[in-house]
Amino acid sequence: MVGTPNPPAPVATRSGFRFGLLSLLLGALAVLLAIIATPIAAALEARDWLEYATSLWDADIAKTRSHGWLRLIYAALGLLAMISALIETLLRRMDWVARLGLILGIVALTWKWVLWGILAAVALAIVLNIS
Repeated sequence: MVGTPNPPAPVATRSGFRFGLLSLLLGALAVLLAIIATPIAAALEARDWLEYATSLWDADIAKTRSHGWLRLIYAALGLLAMISALIETLLRRMDWVARLGLILGIVALTWKWVLWGILAAVALAIVLNIS
């Protein structure tokens, strides 16, 4: 029996919270904080400008309490970025924003070993693109 064609299905729209965007923002903030953690710790520990300027290149600044707290904060932000990206994956909406957030979260967690972090993030990006 020949009938009228079925009407097209409605286009699916993206609804709900954008965990991928949250992942990207948290990952970018974590990497930015990891980059500037040493100058912030030096500013918090210094008593005057001369001490601040000389402590930027001092290896002992990484052993201070304020630098330890900054490391903890950017590691937590990186972990939250990774969790947000994985939630986006579970919702089957993983796009390039969430992937970039996941990569930045990995880089922030492994900032102490920057080269290894970049290599791990690139390897993960390749694996995610293959699948």
